[in-house]
Amino acid sequence: KSLPLKLSVALAVAGIADDIHSGKDPVQATVSGGLGFGFSVSAGAAIGTLVPVPVLGTAVGAVVGAGVGIFPSGMVENHSEAGDLGDAAAAGVGALEDTGGAIVDGVESLGSAIGGLFD
Repeated sequence: KSLPLKLSVALAVAGIADDIHSGKDPVQATVSGGLGFGFSVSAGAAIGTLVPVPVLGTAVGAVVGAGVGIFPSGMVENHSEAGDLGDAAAAGVGALEDTGGAIVDGVESLGSAIGGLFD
């Protein structure tokens, strides 16, 4: 099998284990992590195959797959706590926004660190 898929599975299992270790209910952590992983792999593969340029297709598939996986994971986590589907969907959107913000912050920090090398 491919190394990226094995690495993805390992990261998903590690994320579930971390959630459980952090005090989340094991069933909730497993369902949330499993659904997020399943959706991200499925969507990433589907989108990646639609883009005919090999490296670009992989990159676009990875980004779309990650977004698609984050949304249901955030929904499951909120729905099991609040029980309201509307609030769960809003939490899924919130998880996407939080992730996007973290990525922007990380890129800005990396840019500052690299820029600092030349000061």
